[in-house]
Amino acid sequence: VINATLTIDAGVEVKGLPSDDAQTAAVLEVTRGSKLMAIGTRSAPIIFSSAKDDDYVSAAEWGGVQLSGYAPHNKCDTDPCNVEGEGAANFVGGSNSADNSGEMRYVIITEGGTEISSGDEINGLSLNAVGNGTVLDYIQIHDNLDDGVEYCGGTVDTKHLGVTGAGDDAAAWEEG
Repeated sequence: VINATLTIDAGVEVKGLPSDDAQTAAVLEVTRGSKLMAIGTRSAPIIFSSAKDDDYVSAAEWGGVQLSGYAPHNKCDTDPCNVEGEGAANFVGGSNSADNSGEMRYVIITEGGTEISSGDEINGLSLNAVGNGTVLDYIQIHDNLDDGVEYCGGTVDTKHLGVTGAGDDAAAWEEG
């Protein structure tokens, strides 16, 4: 769906169904042109985790959160750009540095991550060509199978990011 907005209220817990198969792992995928408005507060953060249990530990119990946008990407050679996003995300990329994929404030992402194929993973937070019109502030990613957050192209700024228990990098950058 293009130009959809998903709004999640402060204090809500979003729980992905666990799967032993990477191809069916639960993922919140926000496609380019759409927005995720997940605005928690310090006393009522939004938590993304597995529906398996309430302990908020153990990586790879579900997929993760993916945001995709129309910002520049090093693999783009046409406009609009149609690069396949990291983690089996739909097409990503474009020429709009100020593209807006929404806002995430006071958000915790835990128990995530899965490997689709060698070198193609769903991270705690996957940012595919996300523009600097997107607001990412006070984000914690905990116990993720691969990277806590991975930036694949894009121009997004992130403030107050904490990553604990990542299986690989706390933060990784590729493709610009």
